[in-house]
Amino acid sequence: MKKKIEQISLSYFKRLSNLNTLPFYEKEIRSEIVKICKENDLNFNLDKWGNLYVNPKINSNNPPIVFVAHMDHPGFEITEQNGKMVKLKILGSHPNFVNNNDVVLRVLNSAEKNIFANITPSRNKHLLNESYNWIRSDYIYAELSEDIVLDLLPCPAILDLKKNDLDYSRKIIRSRAVDDLAGCTAILSAMKIASEIGFNRSVIGLFTRAEEVGLIGARLSAQSGKVDKNSLVFSIETSSEIPGIKIGQGPVIRTGDRISTFDHIPETLLKKHADKLKETDNSFKFQRGLMDAGVCEGSAFKSFGYSVSGLAFPLGNWHNRGKNMLEEEYLSMDDYFWGIRLLLSLMSYDIHQKSSDLLPQVPKSIEERLTK
Repeated sequence: MKKKIEQISLSYFKRLSNLNTLPFYEKEIRSEIVKICKENDLNFNLDKWGNLYVNPKINSNNPPIVFVAHMDHPGFEITEQNGKMVKLKILGSHPNFVNNNDVVLRVLNSAEKNIFANITPSRNKHLLNESYNWIRSDYIYAELSEDIVLDLLPCPAILDLKKNDLDYSRKIIRSRAVDDLAGCTAILSAMKIASEIGFNRSVIGLFTRAEEVGLIGARLSAQSGKVDKNSLVFSIETSSEIPGIKIGQGPVIRTGDRISTFDHIPETLLKKHADKLKETDNSFKFQRGLMDAGVCEGSAFKSFGYSVSGLAFPLGNWHNRGKNMLEEEYLSMDDYFWGIRLLLSLMSYDIHQKSSDLLPQVPKSIEERLTK
């Protein structure tokens, strides 16, 4: 089973990370996920905002569980062109390293040929606060690599970084967009294997849009009530490595994010499955903590009354912020594989869960001491 998880999950990650994505331009990723669903006879449908729901239609007395991941990664949108100079709207959080002479963007024009743009720091200096690590401007300027008229505006653009690099010797996955393609492929990998060995409950894989610009797809989905209110919702996300959380020490049972504290019932269920995996395989690792570097889609669903928890993969170079320059994001292969095993356990193996499971029942003898 371990080998199968590794092969499937890395194959799926390469398939998705070879494609382009940014907020509002997730079509390539969504089409590939649909293709994977068709290969595995998994049912799917879209809502009117383009969020994708993968639902194998398994009936169970257990409450449905929903695994949520987003299909986008921060990017840019060219909104104006004046000769070779272009103005780009910033979509999502970008480090200040973007404003550098050697930073190159890949312009995703509809033309077949490759078009690039070089950031022009002199034009952006007045827009940026250099004492802050992250760009706080809505726009930035760049110069196209050649004199060409873009055929349609707005036009998407992304950082010209490696699509993927699997370092098997160090067991590291590197990519321009680990966040959150790793979450998407973790869900897909677990659902593929669960479809073969059997689901124990109703499961939905929810792949959302425009997370990086305000959890937009998740908020609209939660607001619509399309997902059963009795569901347990799990955000499957990458999140920046922080003190107390280490890359390579296992996926993180997420107790909350920067704005929300999550719920104990889904968290306890997640913990029970993690403990069970640890009992049967001592090499299995997981962590638990408040991942407060950012906000995840758990908060979107919690704000509309859902019971939520989350599983986070500790991430290096979050949003491509390396130590001194833009770099590919990275995560541990082991963390990724362990996380998928945990998702698969939730989908396929039944562990009875009650709200009283957080603490054991008080022994009768102890109770009687308080009545004397």
